[in-house]
Amino acid sequence: MDKVSFISKIADFYKNLKVIRKIQFGFLLIGAIATFIAVDNYFQMNKLNTGKDKIFNDIIAPRTQITNIYNDFQKTQFTLLKFSIAEFSDNFKTYIQEVNEYKQHVDKNLKSLISGTKNEKIKKTLIEVKKIWENYKNIVVDGIISAGMMKNYEMAAVVSVSSGEEVGTQLVNKFDSILKVIDNDSLNMNTEINQTVAGSKMWILVGMVIGTLIFLFVTFFLGPTISNPIVKL
Repeated sequence: MDKVSFISKIADFYKNLKVIRKIQFGFLLIGAIATFIAVDNYFQMNKLNTGKDKIFNDIIAPRTQITNIYNDFQKTQFTLLKFSIAEFSDNFKTYIQEVNEYKQHVDKNLKSLISGTKNEKIKKTLIEVKKIWENYKNIVVDGIISAGMMKNYEMAAVVSVSSGEEVGTQLVNKFDSILKVIDNDSLNMNTEINQTVAGSKMWILVGMVIGTLIFLFVTFFLGPTISNPIVKL
């Protein structure tokens, strides 16, 4: 069966339908197309919503936590430097409390990052960051505080500056490698969202065109089919 004869049979079939069936067919066609467009838009909106959540969970939140971790590390360094200055000795207990608070913040953010990330490469690097931080927190920090409390300010200064710089460099390098992965994921996510938006726009345009065609069909083809029998009465 060639294409022309197939179309001809469809036309003959439609022509032989009763008026009520033609009306039902027209509304069914309009309803089917409207439903398709609505369902497609629903799924497109869901994809955009999922993309929004991924942007926050995989990009914004980790970046914020990494920034907070490094800021707390720098605050810890700055506070520890005060243990190398005799004039600050009266406030050492207050500084110890501040350092403990910064340590808790870092521990909390690191735990959240490690448990929250699904990227194995990032998780592996974060575990390395945790090891660096644990060594610094349990050995270097305690050593600086002990030196300061024993009034060995020179030792506190040397350990604070040398170890602080070394650990700081290690953390920056690790965080930079994590941010590169996040940036790459961000580019991929941006591409996906752009494709979703483009697809949504395309189907909206298709829906407008199909809707216009249906309107023309109902007005100039189905309308006369319905009205002619009434006119002849």
